[in-house]
Amino acid sequence: MKWLVALVVLCAGLAFATAAYVVLWNRDPVPNEVGACLREARLPLVRSADGLSVLRAEIEANPRFAPVRRWDWGRTKGLLFRGEAGRFALLALWNDRGPSLAGRNAAERIYATPARYSIVSLEVPDEGRLELCAEKASG
Repeated sequence: MKWLVALVVLCAGLAFATAAYVVLWNRDPVPNEVGACLREARLPLVRSADGLSVLRAEIEANPRFAPVRRWDWGRTKGLLFRGEAGRFALLALWNDRGPSLAGRNAAERIYATPARYSIVSLEVPDEGRLELCAEKASG
């Protein structure tokens, strides 16, 4: 009977430890915080290339189109692109569960498959709200 009680206690302890590990280790609040800020600012998420035609035009006009800001929040990273003369701003977030945007041609990869990233949002014209949402997540 003692071994049965010990086994039940051991299983309960392992279940608790597993739950704590899953909740604490897999917790990545940055996309949720940024997403909430975007909803509050009424900035839409973009899930298809159709919503990024302004980005395509910028890439064609400037093949070396590169981000103006980068964030590293640990498990989540972000890039901010700005169009010429404040025409638009684009914020993209990715984490270790999806493809990376590190390196060159990030804008082209975002345009080709925006739904593969945690967050892709476009602000037309650029009023600085996307950058503000990313900065809020920085603390």
